[in-house]
Amino acid sequence: MFNEKALFFKLSRGLTLPGNIEQILEATARRLKSGDISHEDSTPLLYLKLRLEGSDQFSHIRQVVIDEVQDYLPLHYEVFNLLFKGANYTVLGDISQSVETAADISFYDEVEKTLGRKRSIKFVLSKSFRSSFEISSFAKKIAGGNPDVIPFERHEAEPAVICGDTQEDLDRAIAGDAGFFLEQGYESVAIICKTAAEAQKLYAGLKDSTWARLVSSGDEEMERGIAVIPSYIAKGLEFDVVLVYNVSAENYSTDFDARLLYIACTRALHRLKLYYCGEKSPLLPL
Repeated sequence: MFNEKALFFKLSRGLTLPGNIEQILEATARRLKSGDISHEDSTPLLYLKLRLEGSDQFSHIRQVVIDEVQDYLPLHYEVFNLLFKGANYTVLGDISQSVETAADISFYDEVEKTLGRKRSIKFVLSKSFRSSFEISSFAKKIAGGNPDVIPFERHEAEPAVICGDTQEDLDRAIAGDAGFFLEQGYESVAIICKTAAEAQKLYAGLKDSTWARLVSSGDEEMERGIAVIPSYIAKGLEFDVVLVYNVSAENYSTDFDARLLYIACTRALHRLKLYYCGEKSPLLPL
């Protein structure tokens, strides 16, 4: 289909295609010829394969649990249906932590419709038990003040927002605070950066002044001590202390940035500090 452009355009008649569809077709054909499938193409190609050939490999599975449901697309659920035909589903998610998609509450109705089970029950768990009352309330404002989120009544220190004159000031402050919290008896301290590139750059500057571990997507276990980690990898994890790096207006300003910042803040169990220089992010409630 990708080699025969006429067939592709015939099958896609009535669909709105990208302006650079010719280049996309050529690049996809080259990758397929070399045996290389991109991340973006893997799901639709798997869907086509299952529709054409079928699969009984997982016919014995009766219960499927899907976590982080807000980051899957409708086509993923079509694939699940083809793979686990006779299974029941438990799907878990938090739309405020959506990274791959800009989901809202109606997303769960779409998932229910796509999976197409005869009976379904929807539960909304509104109380947040991970973070202290102060941290939950702070993060709730970043997420747009979601009224459905009820903070757990465990009171600790208020989150702090720290301003530095230069980036070097922030690096020194964050290294000092990370060491201080470990000395105070907190077992896990996460320095959360927006991107992997930012995390790598900060880690390179910190590793000589304080012990820290750079966490990548391939890491399966979290160790005690200081971890430098990108925000999207931190999703699903929790730490005694979270130090959020570079929350400037330049770094955090969009709706997508707000979701990343919400994820970073809600990783904290007991203490939360945020650092910036220049202009403070408008997403911050303080």
